[in-house]
Amino acid sequence: DEREHGAESVVAPAMASFQGASLLAYNDAVFSERDFESLRRLGDSLKRAGKTGRFGIGFNSVYHVTELPSFASGSKVVFLDPQCAHVPDVDPANPGRMVDVVRNAGLVARYPDQFAGFEGAFG
Repeated sequence: DEREHGAESVVAPAMASFQGASLLAYNDAVFSERDFESLRRLGDSLKRAGKTGRFGIGFNSVYHVTELPSFASGSKVVFLDPQCAHVPDVDPANPGRMVDVVRNAGLVARYPDQFAGFEGAFG
């Protein structure tokens, strides 16, 4: 995706540099609560036997191409920041933020540039 999104209304100044071109992938499956929990626990998989991805590294492979992966699933947008350098108020025990865009419509309205890249992702 070669689009450039505004950087005036982002949740923190450190997030502004991630408003440019990006690599997009599409999957029509919706994450379960267990999937979200597994992602929150970086490096400590909650997956059961037989649920490992084809090559065994799954989502963690995105850290080879970005330091701040984000994705939409269902009504949620997730920003993962394992370095705790860009997303406000994260720490190594909880290195990301999940925003339900339906329940937090006010937050999305206050920071439209931050969520512009997800336009159309919610049906």
